[in-house]
Formats: sequence, structure tokens, C-alpha cells
Amino acid sequence: MKRVAIIRGANLNKYEMQTYERLNGKFEVHAIASRRIRHDVSTVHLPIHRVWCSEDLIGALLPHRLERFGLFLSNQVLGYQQVLFGLDRRLEGFDLVHTADPCYYYSYQAAAAKKRLGYKLVVTQWQNVPFAGEYLPGLRKRKYTVLRETDHFVAVTQRARETLLLEGVEERRISILPPGIDLARFKPAGKDPELLKRLRAGPEDIIISYVGRLVRSKGIEFLLWAFRKLKTDPDISALKEKVKLAFFGAGRHEKELRRRVEQWGMSDGVCFPGFFPYDQIERVYRTTDIFVLPSIPSQFIFPWQEQLGMVLLESMASECAVVTTRSGSIPEVVGDAALLCQPADFLDLYEKMRALCLGRELRKRLGAAGRERVANLYNATYNAERMAQLYDFIISGA
Repeated sequence: MKRVAIIRGANLNKYEMQTYERLNGKFEVHAIASRRIRHDVSTVHLPIHRVWCSEDLIGALLPHRLERFGLFLSNQVLGYQQVLFGLDRRLEGFDLVHTADPCYYYSYQAAAAKKRLGYKLVVTQWQNVPFAGEYLPGLRKRKYTVLRETDHFVAVTQRARETLLLEGVEERRISILPPGIDLARFKPAGKDPELLKRLRAGPEDIIISYVGRLVRSKGIEFLLWAFRKLKTDPDISALKEKVKLAFFGAGRHEKELRRRVEQWGMSDGVCFPGFFPYDQIERVYRTTDIFVLPSIPSQFIFPWQEQLGMVLLESMASECAVVTTRSGSIPEVVGDAALLCQPADFLDLYEKMRALCLGRELRKRLGAAGRERVANLYNATYNAERMAQLYDFIISGA
């Protein structure tokens, strides 16, 4: 059986690995990660090999209050994002190595060791901003080594594919193959009574949810501003149902959000249930009527736009009515199964949420369309079969 190594460093996660787990039996799949991983990987059903990473050392050597600065200096200023020590030894004996995005240092390490170790190299392209990560000569040199040495790229969106083409990668070396989700898990199944109690809401109330990090690039302050206007709308006030906003997540801007909520006297309408582990997150979507991802582009040193949005796939599969923004690849991901608004436009966001709060049939129609779209394009079982076919093609050298 052919051996495959999936390199994700500190970014190893269950939501991406649910596709690769389905390759077991066809390939012997292993994951390679750092010692400190940003996500809970206790439910990842793959052998995980942990190696020391530059981020591990920064966390070990610097006081906690300086750790964020150290990561920023290493990753963004110096361009050494996730160096994996001893990676070459871990890659011995594999037939195919699959890494992510050319700008990670571990992708360069995999490209540099490829000829000596004799494996095929596949790189998943999430990045959808052309020529990103080229602000330093060394970083640019490493990136183009990866672009040159990679046997095949897996672009998660058409926009990611167009980015590679603009950067000089030949069309024959690119396939579009997005990650998938478990449709048997993410599905409509009625609101969770325990979670409703936690939100101080009833089963008929309208729950608007955000799931993710509480950081500025996700546009969370615009969601709060839009919700404040929503709560002062007389047509919304006249509804027999209460309208609630829940921020499911944690992050450095939570305190600022809470301060605003208290200042505006909205504590009864806005909840902060905290971070939910991934093995329980389906409860959130099942309890959500309207899901909002108000993502905005970022231009600080390393330009970024929303690359896919796994939360969009999960909420759509759960038949939530989705409101999101025209940031990066989002319009391509949601198609006509969501309401789109301009990034950083709280008024546009308010109008879309208002339409959904007042339109039960619109919510049902968008929810059904979202479920159908995910089933057709983002089914983990089907996309794993496509990945297996691609691996066979690449390993055979056809």
C-alpha cells in the first residue's frame, strides 16, 4: 500500500482531515504536525507524528505576554513561518507528500527534500491573493522553489487556481478539489434544548450565530453594529419571536465586543457562549436560524481574503440561512445559496439579516439550497474518492 504524509504543522485540524481520513484503506496516510497544535486533534483518526516547530520554540523561550510578538516577528517580518525541525527524517519512506500553501517554510522543506527522498509532492493552494508572501527576497525564493518542484497543486477554489496560473504554474499541474464535510453529521436535526437554555432563548426564537475566532479580519464589529440597528427596527420589535445574536468563539477582540454590548444595554440580546470544541459544533448549527460570516479583507503585510470558510459549508449543510460577504472566495463557495453583502458594510449586513428575520420562507429556501450545494460540491466521501484518484495518477507518473 502506498504511503502518504500530510504535513500541516501547527495547523493540523479535524475539519480538514475528515477528507483524508477516508483515504485509509486505499493509502497508508500519516499526519505530520508540530508539538503544539492550534486545534483539538483528539478526534483525528490518523497517525500523528509530532516534530519540533519554530513556533514551539518561540512559545517555550518567550514569556506568554511576548509570545504573540515573537510569532509575528518570525512568521511575518522574517518570513520563517513554521519551520519543522527534523522533517527530512520523518519523510523517509513515503511515496507522496502533501503539504499546504507555498509560503509555509515546511512546504519549502518538503520541496527541497523531494529529489533526494524520491517522493511525489502535492501542495494544497488555499491562498487566493496573487503574489502574496513575496515581500522578502528569501521568502520569494523559497516560494518559487515550491512552485517549481511541486508535481501537482490542489486548488481549493477557482480563485486559488487563478492565483497559481498568474504566478506561472502550468494549467496541467493544477486540479480544483475542495475539502469536504461529513453530511451525516452536519444536517438539520432540531434545536438543542440545552444550548437554547444557555442562550436564554426558546425554540421559536430566531438565533443569529457567528462561529469562529473573535478577530477583526472576520468583521465581527460590523456584525454587532448591524445587530444593534436590527434591534431598533420597529418591524423586528413587532415580531412575536425574540431575535438573539450569539458569538461562538474566542479571541483578542472579545473584550471590546462585550464592552460595546454593555454600553448599548444589549446584554439580553447578545450572548457569548464561548468556544465550542469541533466534536460538538454541529449542536450550534442545528440551533441556528441565520448564520453570519462577515469576513473582511486584510492588507497588513501579508494580504488576505477569505479563502474558503469551512463554517459556511457546515452551516449550509445544516440548512441554516446564510449571510456573508463578497470577500475572496466566498461568492464562489456559496453560489446562490446565501445572501451576500459588501465587506465592512454594517448597513448592507443589517438589511440582509432583516430580510431573513422577517422572511421565514426565505430562510427555508436558502437553507435547502445550501444543503443541496454542499451535497453536490463539498461531500467529504465523494471528494476523498476524487483525491484518491488524483494520488494514484500522480504516483503512477501518468
